[in-house]
Amino acid sequence: MLLSLLWLNAAPALHAQPLIHSYLRKADKAYVQGDYTPAEENYRKAILNDTSGQYRLKSLYNLGNALYLQQRYKEALKAYQQILQTKDKDSTLQIKTLFNLGNTFYALQKYEEAAQAFKEVLRHQPGYPDAAYNLAQSLRKLKQQQQEQQQEQQQDQQQQDQQQQDQQQQNQQQQDQQQQDQQQQDQQQQDQQQQDQQQQDQQQQDQQQQDQQQASKEGGTAAQQNEAPPLSKEELKREEALQLLRIMQEEEMRVQKKKRKFKGKGGKKGKEW
Repeated sequence: MLLSLLWLNAAPALHAQPLIHSYLRKADKAYVQGDYTPAEENYRKAILNDTSGQYRLKSLYNLGNALYLQQRYKEALKAYQQILQTKDKDSTLQIKTLFNLGNTFYALQKYEEAAQAFKEVLRHQPGYPDAAYNLAQSLRKLKQQQQEQQQEQQQDQQQQDQQQQDQQQQNQQQQDQQQQDQQQQDQQQQDQQQQDQQQQDQQQQDQQQQDQQQASKEGGTAAQQNEAPPLSKEELKREEALQLLRIMQEEEMRVQKKKRKFKGKGGKKGKEW
């Protein structure tokens, strides 16, 4: 735990301006009582009315302490830095200011700056109370802070990598889905084309079948038209008679042919009795 060394103004000299003397007395009294808001207000009034600058730096120091104890660290930091920016020969005030500057940086979690301030204190006064301890605490906190920052960076990097991986996976899924949709569309289109082709083929077959049936029907009618009309009963008898006559004539011709063939071979006569 850091220990802040706070230093109060001594009582002003008798020849100081009465108004500044009044402000400083009120500020010191409020500060001792732990009432830091009126202490701050009176220190500011004293600084504002100190035209000679005799009490300005010490009032700035105690103003910084009052702000520090109100946990208004950034305002306290400005007050301490104004003291260090001057070329004051009071080395004691400079060292005390450096020490409280380190405490303020520590409270703001600026551990590297705090460590640097405590190093400066030890460089000017090696045995300064609590400076070495505060330096060690600042370095420990600095290391811890760096480790935490490194872990946060690693976590951020892991989170970014995970987000990138998730995005890539999502993109891949979308791409796969698009490919599946495209394949499905192609398959549907192919099925539709096949179905259309089958319908077209069926229509052609039906048309051919109709044409064949029509041609058969027309051919049958023509054959019927080319056939001779049926014979009447009288014509049928006459036809049968003619057919019988032709058969008899053909039979007669065969018999005559056999006779001629037999005579040609010189057939023997029979024995006369």
